[in-house]
Amino acid sequence: MFLADLLERELVDYLAIDLKTSPDRYAELHSGPVDRDALVTSIRLALTAPVTVEFRTTCVSGIVDAPALHTLGQLIRGAPRWRCSSTIPPRPSIPPGARSHLIPRKACRTGRHRPAVCPGSGGQGGCLICRFY
Repeated sequence: MFLADLLERELVDYLAIDLKTSPDRYAELHSGPVDRDALVTSIRLALTAPVTVEFRTTCVSGIVDAPALHTLGQLIRGAPRWRCSSTIPPRPSIPPGARSHLIPRKACRTGRHRPAVCPGSGGQGGCLICRFY
């Protein structure tokens, strides 16, 4: 595997993996075949890598939902860093102050996640990251 070879040869000093949704739903995002096992293998390699590792997820409505976050959280349990960001729907004009209701200002219950990183806070029943990670 390409990633394993790079890690073994110590050619990587920082590793970031974008997790689009739960592995079982990746086929919905691609027109060709998706190797779910290769994704899971890469995640497992990253979790044991001797370098700084960051997982990233952009919470896109309809693609990343609570079950997907739960699956991802279980898959990367123990990871030192998981950055989640929310999306802002495209609008012809965003009036001043509109962003405040699109990205929650209130921190999650643990205070570990910034509002833009914690898509489940702000009256949604708590931080989705804290619930599933």
